[in-house]
Amino acid sequence: MVLINFWATWCPPCVHEIPELIRLQDELSGQGLQVVGISDESVEDIRTFMNKVAFNYPILRNPPEQGDLSINYGNSQGILPYSVLIDRQGRIRQVYRGALQFDTLRSDLQPLLAESP
Repeated sequence: MVLINFWATWCPPCVHEIPELIRLQDELSGQGLQVVGISDESVEDIRTFMNKVAFNYPILRNPPEQGDLSINYGNSQGILPYSVLIDRQGRIRQVYRGALQFDTLRSDLQPLLAESP
């Protein structure tokens, strides 16, 4: 399963939740969770930030000229952070608008982690 996290370096709630996303990836990757971060910022801005933070999950760039990928996942208002939980069958199971509430996320993950791969 995948947790897609749309974020930006200039977004305080986005930056604040990154350490917990790193912990979540460490803790649950062996059970099938993959966190993926997506930013529409410049390559330079993303690299500069990544030099300060030891990400353990992939960071992808969504070039603005290609449109906002988060809209394809229901983010019609352009909210950041914006996260989408996708199950093992590729279905969107939950959408999180704004800062993640990690107790809620962990609750949502438990039944999905129990499903067979």
